[in-house]
Amino acid sequence: EIPVQSRAASRGCAGRGRRPRAGRASGPGGQNVNKVNTRAQVRVDLEAAVRTGWLEREVVDRLARAQASRLTAANELVVAAQDSRTQKQNRQACLDKLAAMIDQASLVPKERKLRAGLSEAGKKARRDDKRRRSLVKETRRKPVEW
Repeated sequence: EIPVQSRAASRGCAGRGRRPRAGRASGPGGQNVNKVNTRAQVRVDLEAAVRTGWLEREVVDRLARAQASRLTAANELVVAAQDSRTQKQNRQACLDKLAAMIDQASLVPKERKLRAGLSEAGKKARRDDKRRRSLVKETRRKPVEW
């Protein structure tokens, strides 16, 4: 379950620190693709998002690591959509993608525990098992006659 704070933060992405852009989409669509700017792009300045208090530093760090291929040199996160025929729907799709990314980055990853090694009981059980197997194999051997 996604924490309430992250849902609220991702929904607040509509205004702060983001710049919407439009451009020509690629792919099928006939004349509509060639003459209408339906592709939508949203750029979010991650540093501004932290400064304004819209996102926490930890969330921005996790977001930057997870979406490294979408970051620009100016530390802007670029989200684009061109699936729909209208710019409005594509803009909404960008905001939905951005909200999903923020929600995912808001989840604190589970801390993994490293095993320190075998316990003494585990070592003793292993030695006992080896000894038992050794005796079993020893009884299978032919007796040595002098």
